[in-house]
Amino acid sequence: MLLDGLIEVARCKQQLALFNESLEVIEEDEEILKIIEQMENRELIKRRILLLYYKGINLDRLAELDLAFEILTKGKNLAKKINEMKLLMDIYYWMSVLLLHAEDYEHGLKLAFKAKEIAIEIEHKVSEAECNLLIGSNYQWTGKYSKSLEFFEDGIKIRKMLNKNYNEFKFRIGLTYFFLLEN
Repeated sequence: MLLDGLIEVARCKQQLALFNESLEVIEEDEEILKIIEQMENRELIKRRILLLYYKGINLDRLAELDLAFEILTKGKNLAKKINEMKLLMDIYYWMSVLLLHAEDYEHGLKLAFKAKEIAIEIEHKVSEAECNLLIGSNYQWTGKYSKSLEFFEDGIKIRKMLNKNYNEFKFRIGLTYFFLLEN
């Protein structure tokens, strides 16, 4: 299907840090994608959500935070409409990242907790660990170091259980202890 190819090209360009090119691919068929939103076909709507998700990430990487948040909000609303929990979790997660970049830690925490709640609900352990890292980072930036350590350590437990790398968590814990020593 043409739409699947479009998604894959946009995703690949994004992973290669070709954010502008990825956006161009997504925006080529913007009119078709808007029509898809009006349809009742769940699979087509899921693909539209994916493209909105990638577009939001690309815009974040290009420091277009407000526009990225607006695009991700559209994706969130569509994901809610069709009850697509995995994509909803991913979107909440990335919206929280945007808010962390914008230094809106309180709002970012709320969205990170929503993402974590969904990760637990759908039993997606990798995402649950990543949400712990994001929540811990939000707490770290607000000076709530003991809370940040709690979430970093929970993330390490999950990553160890999954036999996954947890170096980022160890780095964040070390950084948190450094902040604690400084204060």
